[in-house]
Amino acid sequence: MIGRNQGQGCNQLLICFNFCNWRSFKDEASLDLASSAGDLAAVRRAGIFGANASGKSNVNSALLFMRRAVVHSFSTWAPDSGVPRDGYALRERPKETSSRFEVEILVADVAYTYGFEVDDLRVLSEWLYSAPTGRRRVIFERDVEGIKFGRSAGLERGQASALRTVRANALLLSYAHQLEAESLRPVSTWFWGIHEISRRDRRERLLFAAQLIEQDGAIGRTMRRLVAQADLGITGVEIERESRPLKASDRDDDAVIEHFRMADGEIEVDALDLRFKHISSDHPDGVLFDLRRESTGTQSWLSMLGPLLFVLQEGALVLVDEFDAHLHPMLAALMLRVFASEEANPRGAQIIFNSHNPLLLSRDLELDEERVLRRDEVFFAQKEDGASSLYSLTDFKPRKADNILKRYLSGRFGAIPRPEAEHGA
Repeated sequence: MIGRNQGQGCNQLLICFNFCNWRSFKDEASLDLASSAGDLAAVRRAGIFGANASGKSNVNSALLFMRRAVVHSFSTWAPDSGVPRDGYALRERPKETSSRFEVEILVADVAYTYGFEVDDLRVLSEWLYSAPTGRRRVIFERDVEGIKFGRSAGLERGQASALRTVRANALLLSYAHQLEAESLRPVSTWFWGIHEISRRDRRERLLFAAQLIEQDGAIGRTMRRLVAQADLGITGVEIERESRPLKASDRDDDAVIEHFRMADGEIEVDALDLRFKHISSDHPDGVLFDLRRESTGTQSWLSMLGPLLFVLQEGALVLVDEFDAHLHPMLAALMLRVFASEEANPRGAQIIFNSHNPLLLSRDLELDEERVLRRDEVFFAQKEDGASSLYSLTDFKPRKADNILKRYLSGRFGAIPRPEAEHGA
């Protein structure tokens, strides 16, 4: 559906994401972010909880595949390479079953529905609709027989003819972005603006954090304050830029290297050395520690702050894998409160994350009268007979006074590990 409540000044919002036949998801799954209370067009936070290997990460990976297809299918995928999808592999003939992806988004107060269906070889169908006044308008519809443009497509002379030549394994929306088709650009640009945080990119995130702190702009100053407020024993952060020969330790994950280059037959680096000031009764003036001497939790907090604060500034969407890994639950709750705050998040940035930590289902550890997450911000992933399913806490119609954490741990909502059953105990 499209034409839901408006975004109340937010620049862009994901309302709903539907997909099927992706990794552990055999059948259709839906991540519906529409506010159940009707106070927002879409919630700003969505947490996906479940046991190990339940499919939590595959929800975000499905949306990231959709992003990659929009961003790269026309410019990067080779004409004879087919579609690099990762469908559900445990069915009888997996290659014969297509995969489908669709989003409902709100961009500049206009609702759009965009989606596509693919198999291993080609795009089988693709569609884009808008609803600027609440009534659906066709921008384009594509199937294996051809492409039809609606009156609201608004393409310039020659663009429609060019788009009809799109390769079988490339998305029309991807080609349209390269052609700078302005009427389709709000949707393609939304996909380009999706951000990802995973453990694989930790080194790049530390570099980004160091650059922001060095620039000392609004985000950098906020990062300094949040590092100091996180009760990590740190009272200040300093940056020292250094150009020097490559050291063995520069290959470590906690090395913050901006550039590598060859000079006189040797590898040189531009390093940004982060130093953290700690104060004690023995050292009231403080002692500087380098990043390697800081805890994994401190490094995780610092590496996440830069991208998350940038997303808040842009009003964009960020997908986070294992959001609270190496973070104390109070720090995770602190960042989630920032996304929920109209003052701290005026542009309506959104975060979708997965987590093993059930404490995020409890009452807020700082604000005892509120839960960390609203009921319509909680989703569960569960795997049965080799296939994952996704469902919302609101499906159980919990009451406001219910102890969600206790009910989850008792198995009322499913999506918890059952080691005794798995081992026949």
